[in-house]
Amino acid sequence: MLLGSRCRWIACCVHRCPADQAFLAVELPAHMFWKRVSSALALALVSLTFPTPGLAAPSMDCAASAEQEIQTSSIASAGGRSRVWSAFRRVVGEFPPEASSNPFASWHTSDAVFGRSAVEAPGMLTPHQSISADGTPQSGDAPLITFNYYNQKAYEHIRNNMLHLRRTMEQLLRLGQVDPLIEGGRAIPPFPEGASVVLTAWWPVSATKATPVPVWDPENNPPRRMGNGYVTWNRTVLIDPVGRDGSEPVAVRFAGREFPNSRRVPLASFQHMRVDERLAAQIGAAFRLRKASVIALGRAIEAGDYLALVALHVATKEPCHEGWTWMTFWWHDEPRKGPFALHRPEDIDEPWQHYLLDFVADGGPLPEAGSQPAATFNPWLEARFPDGGQGGGMVSDCVSCHRRASYPPIDFLPIRPGRPDPMNDPAFAPGRLRTDFLWSVARSPSSTDRSSREGRSH
Repeated sequence: MLLGSRCRWIACCVHRCPADQAFLAVELPAHMFWKRVSSALALALVSLTFPTPGLAAPSMDCAASAEQEIQTSSIASAGGRSRVWSAFRRVVGEFPPEASSNPFASWHTSDAVFGRSAVEAPGMLTPHQSISADGTPQSGDAPLITFNYYNQKAYEHIRNNMLHLRRTMEQLLRLGQVDPLIEGGRAIPPFPEGASVVLTAWWPVSATKATPVPVWDPENNPPRRMGNGYVTWNRTVLIDPVGRDGSEPVAVRFAGREFPNSRRVPLASFQHMRVDERLAAQIGAAFRLRKASVIALGRAIEAGDYLALVALHVATKEPCHEGWTWMTFWWHDEPRKGPFALHRPEDIDEPWQHYLLDFVADGGPLPEAGSQPAATFNPWLEARFPDGGQGGGMVSDCVSCHRRASYPPIDFLPIRPGRPDPMNDPAFAPGRLRTDFLWSVARSPSSTDRSSREGRSH
């Protein structure tokens, strides 16, 4: 039987199951079965020597005071901000020395993780569009060009647990481990320490002339009921591809508005990458991504143009912290001003010196009823969300949003900060599968059920 063309793999051989949890059986080809068996045996031997993750006694570096610091106000806590910048440097340290201007080029893209085949040599870029549960683009303001990236540990966790497959998610929905926080729910195997997932947002830049880009100044952008998309922002700068930087302001017209006092900034102050013919064709083939190019350039993006990194979310599982640490960065031309510039390491490499930081850490008990968590949002990625009754994107926070991530997929709007509301929020209805705070795991496998080699791009 074990040497037949199809075998049964018991997922709990690798992931320890609670006593009241049924075993989850998933069909695998024979050669994959033996590969998983050998991995399970190796893990079992390691477990005899090393304690279970999350159960080990904390080291001196994991003192409770340090854990408290990382969860205090991201603006006020010097220790927390320094700790998060150190965590980001560990993430940056995963980039190989030959990494291109795109710092995540060596990581796995959404297509590699959830796509039609597991790409062993990551780096091909596939644009991502924000979509609703039914597959339609999110309504709202002007679109962005974004890419998702997964480091090796995150990639292996998804692929080894077959979380890219709809049938696996359906089985976990019935037989997965009991969710420890949300009553009546199940949960996927949690991501391991060291896993990191990144969402990046890019702005098209002409190869031959300066390109305007909006800049977020919170004091000049009060909340709007329909959201604060970047076309509503009240200041721009000009990105110069040949490196000129000038203090003399120039007049700029952007998105139908006049900006008389825009200064030039060099492209080198951004993380950026050159657009090749393949990427230009991919962006041009998607309506909303082509629209993002036209808004920025007044035309479709072309090979030879650039993409400048304007924002990124980083979620990473750090040592001594059982949940995710959420970091969000956005570019600014005055990166030493304001609370989001505090405690940035002086020796961090350029151009990271030009990015502002906010952060929060999840884990621990649910918030008290009626409590309002501190807003933790990225102006490029969340400020655009409209007010659905509990505030718009400017009152959103990473944990409240990502706590709702669950399967079957649902829309992530409207903004619902604070304690989960099972009575009024379908994300917390009984019988759902929590996806360890990751929307991509909840949404990406939803339309595939073909083979262990197939999935759906994020």
